[in-house]
Amino acid sequence: MGGVRCSTSRLGMREKPEACSAMGMVRAAACAMAAALLLASCSGHTGLPNTAEGDAASVDVGDGITVTRRDEQVKYVGEMTDAGFAALERLTRGRKIQTLVVDSAGGEIVTSMDFGDWVADRKVDVVVERLCLSSCANYIFPAARTKLIQRGAVVAWHGSARQRDLMVELNQIIDERVDKLKLSAAEKERRREQMRHATADYLQSAQLRQDAFFSRIGVDEYVTRIGNEEYHVGGLYYLSVEDMSRFGITNVRAPPEYEQTDLRALTRQTHMPITYLKLQR
Repeated sequence: MGGVRCSTSRLGMREKPEACSAMGMVRAAACAMAAALLLASCSGHTGLPNTAEGDAASVDVGDGITVTRRDEQVKYVGEMTDAGFAALERLTRGRKIQTLVVDSAGGEIVTSMDFGDWVADRKVDVVVERLCLSSCANYIFPAARTKLIQRGAVVAWHGSARQRDLMVELNQIIDERVDKLKLSAAEKERRREQMRHATADYLQSAQLRQDAFFSRIGVDEYVTRIGNEEYHVGGLYYLSVEDMSRFGITNVRAPPEYEQTDLRALTRQTHMPITYLKLQR
């Protein structure tokens, strides 16, 4: 199952936030893995319509995802997906890129690490225009050479592949889904074990790759889950520039009033609370 990389939105699971999104980015990815076994396959956009003018080009990937390049800057808006990453690579191949402007609520974790590796490989700066949440905060933001958070924007975390007791919660999700299937008891049990094994394999692979990723960029991965595990934040949380540096996320610039950013409009769009978290010394 290592080749299956699906996001919850592409599996038509946006209507199930209580089962996936609210449990964290990696939970959503593993939900997608389990759903893939139920649905047999995942469909994504393969066409990449684009427009170009001078030294600028843009791609509308679909599902609200756009990639735009102008000179030495590329802007990515929307969920981080395989199709979106393919568009990013296509527009930047063979070109010098200095800056990635991002506005994303995250995406599937393995694909998101592809984005993070791209940022680290190219040693680009990252500008957060509005949102950099979940896997965007985990993998794109800390991998940048310098990081700029614009006024009114936010970088926020809510979990990762190393989340405590994650597999226990994922098994509960699998049980709930299997119990709803109209199958014999024996077939349900067979399907349950299949989904559990596939999800465990997926999670283990994601954990190993995540470990290597954070080791490479010199960042403590605990930044991705400290708010949920240690401070019991029930949703997304963001940190001050000073507290980010405690985890190795450096070269960050943010407005002086970043900790008091008015996030009410963004919260209405994300459907999750975003809390400022001040770490204890």
